[in-house]
Amino acid sequence: MLNKKNYLKEKVERYFKGRGCRILLKKDITLPDKVYEMVDCIVQDGNNVVLVKILDELSSLSKFRDYILELSQIKCFADKMYVAVDEESEVFVDGVMLHKAGIGLLIVNVRGVQEKLPAKPTRFKIAYQTPDLKRFEQKIFELTSKIEKLFEQNKRFNERLTYIENKIRSLELRLRALEEKAPAPTRVEEAVSKEVETTLPSFIRDNPWLEILARRGSE
Repeated sequence: MLNKKNYLKEKVERYFKGRGCRILLKKDITLPDKVYEMVDCIVQDGNNVVLVKILDELSSLSKFRDYILELSQIKCFADKMYVAVDEESEVFVDGVMLHKAGIGLLIVNVRGVQEKLPAKPTRFKIAYQTPDLKRFEQKIFELTSKIEKLFEQNKRFNERLTYIENKIRSLELRLRALEEKAPAPTRVEEAVSKEVETTLPSFIRDNPWLEILARRGSE
């Protein structure tokens, strides 16, 4: 007994064969690995390559939208693309999103397959060539690695800069605290003068000549 996905796939392949199309196997066409992983059926319709994704586990509108966003990334490798669902899952289909993405809709039921929404031809199809694309992917990987290293170096630089700024701030606070604790400087002349005044007899302490003589002595 076929499971649901295989049942839907058999119906879809029979539908396309009935229209004179050919079902392509992996050996018949060269496409990126992610295309083979994401789609369930590849069809040759004249000169056009058509990709079909069977959504057999559709349970919500948000899940359907996630599928379409993923499929839109590989649509450029084919001339057309369809999604196929059974009648019960049609309630979870976002027709407006499909129309904007240019992806067609196939409804599968016991009677067969109905094209509910035609697929739009891809405007800019990528002619896939394995060696060139692999080199391109390798370049992207190398650039991504370099960017990640630069981000890491920048992160370490910022951490070091923050550490230095905190150290400077700490030293400024300590210096300010020491300045506040340090006693105010006293002039030598004033200290000597006060000391002399306390040792002189009271009757000559206020004599103005004492200050003049002390100043001459310091000169």
